[in-house]
Amino acid sequence: MRTAAIQPMDSDVILIDTWRGDIVLGDDMKSIIAVAALIISSSSLNQVFQPDRNYLFSTCAKMNGYEVDKPYGTAIRRGGWTFDAKRQQGATIVLDAWSLYGDSDPNHLAYVLATARRESAGTFFPIREAPKCGSDEDCRERAIGRLLQGRANKRNAERQLKGLPPLPVSANYAKVDTTGFRYYGRGFNQLTGPASYKRAGDLVGSNLIADPDKALDPPTSARILIEGMLKGWFGSRKPVSYYLDQTQPQWTAARATTNPGSPNADITGAFARDFRKCLRPST
Repeated sequence: MRTAAIQPMDSDVILIDTWRGDIVLGDDMKSIIAVAALIISSSSLNQVFQPDRNYLFSTCAKMNGYEVDKPYGTAIRRGGWTFDAKRQQGATIVLDAWSLYGDSDPNHLAYVLATARRESAGTFFPIREAPKCGSDEDCRERAIGRLLQGRANKRNAERQLKGLPPLPVSANYAKVDTTGFRYYGRGFNQLTGPASYKRAGDLVGSNLIADPDKALDPPTSARILIEGMLKGWFGSRKPVSYYLDQTQPQWTAARATTNPGSPNADITGAFARDFRKCLRPST
């Protein structure tokens, strides 16, 4: 190998392979470059994507509504949805939490916003499962009981066609637990069951077992949504980055981060695709 030496500083030498163009670095220069690369990498990893909020609210002022084309499971347009002042207020709380707990990928933020819209029945504020029941917990218990029975009926009809025995109906998680509380779905993630409440509470430093309604506090719920989705706390136990990247995002499959097997997954995916078009970095 023939080399030519250049000396950028007294303490270091860079050797350039004149046949192949390879660069061979002296020890001091290697250390400097390694430190610089680490600093750049850390800065990139820690940089949270900050959206232009005015652009988001103006560009997405009127959005599509969707329903699922049941034979195919794909979302089709039905009606519209307006990002009015009240919804913007709720979305601002989510965006504030994103600035604290989010990451650098706008695709991930788009999916956070889509999930918040979906799991809040379009309000952008955390809600209780079976929201039509309001504060009537007996109504909610009956509604969730009917939901679980319907799921069991569908599952067992499919099993019957395969010659398999039926499975029992899942326990009604809206009933009063031994703690005296009901652990039905609450918040942007619709936390369900005491194990999910404990896990989320431990991770954000809040005792949700003793106070499950704390999951309805907007900043708390937004943090659970964001950290849970980015770190893979729920659903498939995979982070949203597993499904979404900058080149081939799997918008529909990403629903598994919150609700694996959902027949309406493509609706949330369609919401996310729409939100992504309204995201650009703030200046």
